[in-house]
Amino acid sequence: MNFLRDKIIHPILQRPPIGLAVIILFTAFIYSNILDNSFIMDDYGLAMNWPAIESLNNLPQFFGSESQPQGDRGVYLPLKILFHAIYYHFWGLTTFGYHISAITLHLLITVIMYMLALHLTRNTTLAFFSALFFGIHPVHSEAVTFMTVSVDLVGILFLAVSFWLYIRAQEGAVFKKWLYVASVIYGALAVLSYELATCLPVLILGYQLWRDKKDGESRSGRSSVRLAVPYFILVGLYVVMKWLVVGTVAGGEYLKGSLYLTMLVTIKAFAKYILILFWPATLSINHIISKGIFSFDPADFDQQAVLFQSFFDPQVLLSLALIAAVIYSAFRLFKKQPVITFCVGWFFVNLLPVSNIVPSSVFFAERYLYLASFGFCLILAHAVSYVYHLGDRVSGKKFFFALGAALTVVLISFYSWRTVTRNLDWRNDFSFYLSGARTNPESARMQSNLGLIYIQYGLNDNALDIFKRAAKLNPDDANIYFMMAEAYTGQGKHFDAIAALKKAVEVNPDFPEAYFNMAIANEVLGYSKEAEELLNTSLELYRKQGRNDEAEDIKTAFYDYVDQVRTVEPE
Repeated sequence: MNFLRDKIIHPILQRPPIGLAVIILFTAFIYSNILDNSFIMDDYGLAMNWPAIESLNNLPQFFGSESQPQGDRGVYLPLKILFHAIYYHFWGLTTFGYHISAITLHLLITVIMYMLALHLTRNTTLAFFSALFFGIHPVHSEAVTFMTVSVDLVGILFLAVSFWLYIRAQEGAVFKKWLYVASVIYGALAVLSYELATCLPVLILGYQLWRDKKDGESRSGRSSVRLAVPYFILVGLYVVMKWLVVGTVAGGEYLKGSLYLTMLVTIKAFAKYILILFWPATLSINHIISKGIFSFDPADFDQQAVLFQSFFDPQVLLSLALIAAVIYSAFRLFKKQPVITFCVGWFFVNLLPVSNIVPSSVFFAERYLYLASFGFCLILAHAVSYVYHLGDRVSGKKFFFALGAALTVVLISFYSWRTVTRNLDWRNDFSFYLSGARTNPESARMQSNLGLIYIQYGLNDNALDIFKRAAKLNPDDANIYFMMAEAYTGQGKHFDAIAALKKAVEVNPDFPEAYFNMAIANEVLGYSKEAEELLNTSLELYRKQGRNDEAEDIKTAFYDYVDQVRTVEPE
């Protein structure tokens, strides 16, 4: 027992190089099962089918409108697009390279979190466990494993380096201006590559005020603000650039145009962020925030559930109570445990950009917890250490030491297992959408996405079951009936496909793709006159929507198809 403690455990906990080596090797092992994972979801649009990133010569375009991928309203991250281009230049469509890059970035960030914890606590044991928990916490799987999102880790690394350099600039008796300047430069890189880095000025200011108060320094608040001014200027310039290029700073709209309704969702989402860090058992790309309200896509929400929200709803009140309790505890513990106060502040400040004060279409995402979770991991390390040393204050030293050891083993085992299993959800489209549909059976979007995957695998019966379920969840979504028709077509049931398409255009009369598919189905059945009429309706809608090139393409496609099906008899 003494040999284990003195020769293995003690060197790992007390010697930073050895401790970091263990953390790096263990974290890399936990994420090693992502190396064979395929492209999924947004990867197709950002990594595979975006001409702008296929050449590094397009760099100037990344600072213009090309920095906004099609369908990503309100996005302006020119350096992130540059790194997409760099990834594409080196890795092409080889997913192995993307995953190696993501794991490497995650390990570098974990090392910085170790150094930050060591600076804050001056305790190598606390630094070790907080960094280990950070490295393997299951909530990070989305940020590391989802290839499109993993490019954000570059910006997160810049942010972490900027914050760390700012701290180092003030260590010792002499303020190190060159480190401070380097911190500002890395801050600029962070803001242009990771939108949540807009919280950096508040982090800097908050840390400075916290440090001054903790150390009892006489520096005025005005001096602390002065040190943070360059970071605020960076964010201000970024906002102006984004406005000039994109025409907006928002990524979406308030729910039903109401800040009040949106903030009620945010309150529930913030409470969920706290709870999921404590218990990361159910992880999903699209969480249920409350009944009928999900992580993203307001069109997928139960509209009555959105409208009938109230400040006095039990979930809202309980969420507020939880948030208030955490903040109150942070203030109460400042004198005895100022690091806990820092951790709570770190958590909330890092989530400030996703609070939907500036609206977006995303209300909750595990990836948003990536940096915020460091505060939780350091508090968790404190809690484990407290149990270890409880025996020093009360009788039963061996018991509490064993209890602390058991608690640590259970936490590390659970986090490791859950991260490994969560990584498997991202293996391919099928596993990803199956997981999403299972964890959020209330979302018509998640169900219909899974249905499309079933169609790709030729499982049309399964797809139809899924689409029928989705249509019950959201009967006003024309796309569900459109996809349902595809499944019927795959079964050769063209009359049923036409019936589903008629339902689609009943819900959305301006749906040219539905009319086109009806034209094809009628032509297959031999109803050429009806097919021509439906084709003309489709072409008219395409042109009315300013999609003239598409109109010509589908017109050509229709007549090419006609040549192939003229001999097909009606069912």
